[in-house]
Amino acid sequence: MGRGRISSVVAALLIAKAGASPIEVLAPKPDAIYGWGRQAPTIRLEARARLTEPAERVFITAIIANARGELVQRVSLRDDGKYGDAAANDRVFTGAFTPTTAELHQLRFKMEWQREGKPARAYSPFQAFEVVRAPYARFLNKLDQDGASVGATTRQPVALLIGDSEARYTGALDNLSLQAQAEPAATVELPKSLAPQSSILYKFQKPSKYTLYVNAVLTYKGQRIATEADSMTVQYARPNNGWFIGGVFALLLALLLPGKRIPLYTHEMQAIDPKLGTRYSVEVSSEQSVRIGSRDADYPLPSYTGDAVVLQARAGESQVRLMEGSLTPALGFGESLSPGDALTPGEKYRLGNGTTLEYIEAYENGARHTNRFLPNTPPKAIALLVGIALVAYYLYQHYQLQQLAQL
Repeated sequence: MGRGRISSVVAALLIAKAGASPIEVLAPKPDAIYGWGRQAPTIRLEARARLTEPAERVFITAIIANARGELVQRVSLRDDGKYGDAAANDRVFTGAFTPTTAELHQLRFKMEWQREGKPARAYSPFQAFEVVRAPYARFLNKLDQDGASVGATTRQPVALLIGDSEARYTGALDNLSLQAQAEPAATVELPKSLAPQSSILYKFQKPSKYTLYVNAVLTYKGQRIATEADSMTVQYARPNNGWFIGGVFALLLALLLPGKRIPLYTHEMQAIDPKLGTRYSVEVSSEQSVRIGSRDADYPLPSYTGDAVVLQARAGESQVRLMEGSLTPALGFGESLSPGDALTPGEKYRLGNGTTLEYIEAYENGARHTNRFLPNTPPKAIALLVGIALVAYYLYQHYQLQQLAQL
């Protein structure tokens, strides 16, 4: 027997005597449990070669069998710094296994190497890991609302599913819970009691684009198994304050703009006493009412014995109106004027005792504006309509976001 062969045998005897394996299993951990949600889990296989003497051509293979001892798969592990291996030639070998069935699996690692041209091998002890089917959570409105605008809060319905066909989960809920979060961070309120279909409330601090996450957690044999998370994006947007500010500005403009301009007229008249041949000037201005004739009138006439005549000027009207008393055309033909009728400039009218009232002329003498709250000019009406439309659109946006928050 050569010296190299003797060294290998001695090294193996020393390892056996110490009760240690030259293979240190790093992953999976003993009796690990993996949840199979929507997709089969990827199980990381990792082992370290603990060789005390120089060795060449070191290989590690994971041998995976089911609970009945039937071979399921062999996985060759890598130590080249690729495909998930952290660093090349560090004696830590890495691989991955994707199960095809949800059941108990048996695993051990076989290591092969050469020392001084002589082959050697060693096996790790058997260890078990289990793959179980686990419910997983899905956003129900994901397809309809992904990327939708929401308010400061949004309530999203979530369903528990099971299996590749995404069937509704109908099993026990005692050992299930939900986890939820958002990026950027947001306040999350989970349902007080879990149901096959629940809803989660997300509250946002500031406008931004948020990614919402939710996943189910199964407690099985004392271990918490989190299935893959579902996600969707929403945009927390506030109503554009520009619409509201613009609307308020337009309403203020409508208020500040002057109301409709109404011209005011001054009506020049003369009362003629045919007996004395005297003339008395009578003036009715703006929106004034004047009494003519009697002693207590605004314009008393000597020896006047009939009823007083009341004339009134109105804003915007170029003719004065008879309000009380009676007037008849001085020429003797035509109908008498009744209260409310307008006098015609240039005409002469006879009062009750024969006095003649000559309506000389009416001319514009100033103007007044109507109430500022009345939209009776085109600029005021346009500004008011624009203001109402902008404020209404702002409120509509706010209402829409509030509706989305209740979904």
